[in-house]
Amino acid sequence: RRDLTEFSHIHPEPAPAKQTSGILSARHVFKKPGEYKIWSEIKYKGESHVFGHPLATVRGEGSTFELQKEIVTNKIIGNYQAGISYDHLHLGEPSHIDLIVKDFEGRVVPLDNYLGEKMHLSAISEDLTQFVHTHPDAEDGTTEDHHSFRLVEEARAHTDEPNAPPKATEADHIGFTLDFKKAGFHKVFGQFKPTGAGLGKDEAPLTAEFWIEVEESAPPAPQIISGWWRNLLVSIFAMLVLSFLVKKLITVK
Repeated sequence: RRDLTEFSHIHPEPAPAKQTSGILSARHVFKKPGEYKIWSEIKYKGESHVFGHPLATVRGEGSTFELQKEIVTNKIIGNYQAGISYDHLHLGEPSHIDLIVKDFEGRVVPLDNYLGEKMHLSAISEDLTQFVHTHPDAEDGTTEDHHSFRLVEEARAHTDEPNAPPKATEADHIGFTLDFKKAGFHKVFGQFKPTGAGLGKDEAPLTAEFWIEVEESAPPAPQIISGWWRNLLVSIFAMLVLSFLVKKLITVK
């Protein structure tokens, strides 16, 4: 939806054979009225292509726009809690985002594959001009160490209790690398199916939604001295060295 309060990940099916070959169709029940942006992702000859389509209007009773923008790092989704962590998000450079799913006791929740992946992540800019859909980084990829977010068990007074759940490790986080093309606010949607949640193969997964802010490219590190003064000092030093060498060479014994 245009206010990013509704998000769906849909896989279409081939249309009935009586229709033109190559047409795909999908059925979807919209829960709220308003304007919706649709993107179609198509893989052709091993390459993925994304197409944005004009806004579609869904009519019905109720509000059509309810922007609720709040940057938080933890969300409660049903019987689970999900968290997001990242060091920095800058325009024009790879940005790493970690997500993790735990139960209310602080234990990491194993995830079943959903459409072939442990989690799917979509990032959409606030103005609906940018859309990215990505999958977790390869397990053998090299990533930096990232700070984890705080969950319920870290707020307890006695963290050394014998029955306290183990703390999450880097391996428990699901990492994604994104290359943002636009600065400003984006909303990310992490879709997953916890093991034992009772979600059928065709049932919609759980979705963790987070607002994030992508900053402009990081400014260059400040120089201790300006380029003009640096060139002047280098020139003076070179003149002194040259004068010393000339004096040494022309001195009469």
